[in-house]
Amino acid sequence: MTAEGYVDYVEAISSDCRQRFILTGPAGSGKSTILVEIARKARQQGDSVEYYHCGLEYESLILIILPAYSAAVIDGGGLQLNLKPWDKVINTETVLDNFDILKDIQGYSLAEHKYKESLCRAQEKLAEANRELKALKRLYASKMDFEALDRRRIALLQELTRG
Repeated sequence: MTAEGYVDYVEAISSDCRQRFILTGPAGSGKSTILVEIARKARQQGDSVEYYHCGLEYESLILIILPAYSAAVIDGGGLQLNLKPWDKVINTETVLDNFDILKDIQGYSLAEHKYKESLCRAQEKLAEANRELKALKRLYASKMDFEALDRRRIALLQELTRG
């Protein structure tokens, strides 16, 4: 989360992969379990795995990259990814038995709405903090003797290079 809004790094990090497997489906449909198991199996085989977690929920794994295969497996729930022709989208909802989607979507929709409201409030607070920081920097800059600072920098550089 930044003052400009939520930053989604998944697209940028995974865009160079030759294969991307994007898992879709509602919460509780096993997306994170699939990520963990694929990573575990890859490591058992001696392959390296890059792990990427949600910026707001550090325990939530949302992306793994398998460099040896130039492949990414992504929990696509809630992400706005630009699909590439080679991407494979896998709907994990198909493995759920007797999943009452309508009942769960209503509860999820309310929680998602509250979550988005909280993110908006956080963004507003970060923007406010950013404005205050800029004002503080202007205050410091107006009181700074830049010539004296430059002299100190040069003296320190000379001392370091003598040595």
